Amino acid sequence: MTEITINELEQIVTDALERTAFVMVDVEDEDLSGMLSHHARVVYSGPENGQLLLSASGGFLAELASNLIGVEPDEVSPDLEGVDALAELANILGGSLVNRLGAESVPYTLGLPESLSAATGGGAGSLVCRLESEGEPLHVSWTRAA
Repeated sequence: MTEITINELEQIVTDALERTAFVMVDVEDEDLSGMLSHHARVVYSGPENGQLLLSASGGFLAELASNLIGVEPDEVSPDLEGVDALAELANILGGSLVNRLGAESVPYTLGLPESLSAATGGGAGSLVCRLESEGEPLHVSWTRAA
């Protein structure tokens, strides 16, 4: 089983955001979890099973979606384009994670990303990456199945 640290998870998320959406993030210094209003999840299976749960604020989603489609943040809806952008980010991060776990040498299956009305999963045993961009939070929780 490949071990991944919180620093490696942060790097996977940071690289994906910079590369695909030109969003620069920092580690969250204060607790912004009360701002998390949108959630997406992607599940993977293979030699081990697990999931990535992404939770973000509407402001983060507006920035993410606007950068992905090339418009101003006030031209997108966090509840429409933002939700789609978060699901796409879950897909990108899921692919990066299973590659890091060894998908090039062992078979993994990545499920389709799904939008959630509330955060599900996570909890004890999860590795949680808490990032922010211009005061807008993104939390990424990685949970391996027991």
